[in-house]
Amino acid sequence: HQSADTLRVRAIPGRTLALAGDNQAGLQDLQQAVNMAAGLCKASPNDTSCLEHWALSTSQLARLLRANRDLPAARALTARAIGIFAGLTQKDPSNGDWQSEYAEVLTEQAAEFSAAGQLDRARAQVQTALKILSPLLAKQPQERALVLATVSATLLLAEATHDPQISARLRNSALKTIDAQSADRQDPRLLALKVAALLGLGRKGETDGAIARLQACGYRDSAFVDKMRRAAINYLAHPTVKQRFGSLVITKRSDGALRH
Repeated sequence: HQSADTLRVRAIPGRTLALAGDNQAGLQDLQQAVNMAAGLCKASPNDTSCLEHWALSTSQLARLLRANRDLPAARALTARAIGIFAGLTQKDPSNGDWQSEYAEVLTEQAAEFSAAGQLDRARAQVQTALKILSPLLAKQPQERALVLATVSATLLLAEATHDPQISARLRNSALKTIDAQSADRQDPRLLALKVAALLGLGRKGETDGAIARLQACGYRDSAFVDKMRRAAINYLAHPTVKQRFGSLVITKRSDGALRH
């Protein structure tokens, strides 16, 4: 699908800019991607690839709006993306890509509930996402998009859970999944999730190496930078952030780690 390829490529700069800490430029690029997708889907309303990319870029834009504290706009966009994916997965329940992407959007909505202080709703929604993701990951334990999405959802559930023992068990489960990866273990998105899990477990002293590598590659995702600030960690990314981070290859389904 030429239109789907165009939409995928169009959304990459916005996602990359967000990971590099330039949220405003990322917002502009993702808004343009959403507008383009909406126009193409209007012209071809039965093009499922077009609908998929519209929902993905919409959810990615929502995530950045949430990071910029525009929660009402984020929630409206996420609701739209959920509606699209609900329709796609109903048409073809066997499509694993759609299922995992649907779960990622549900996780984004859970993050929005959490940001609004609605922890009960956040827990329920992220548990729904994990019920979708867990069996998919069991079949493809090295699939990076599934790993990022599952670990992100697991850590969000840990944050939204009141019981310290359950939270610790969830974070240890996330670490186990991360440590089981055999390829590209220095992926900045994976390292950022590992740091988040270790900090949640009170193991700050074990994060130095990963944090140093993230600084060196210029990783400045706003949620991660906020987490460093809350942990009283002096986090300064390398000054050539965009040049260094531009080498990170981001696929259409690689944003699981970007949401929290």
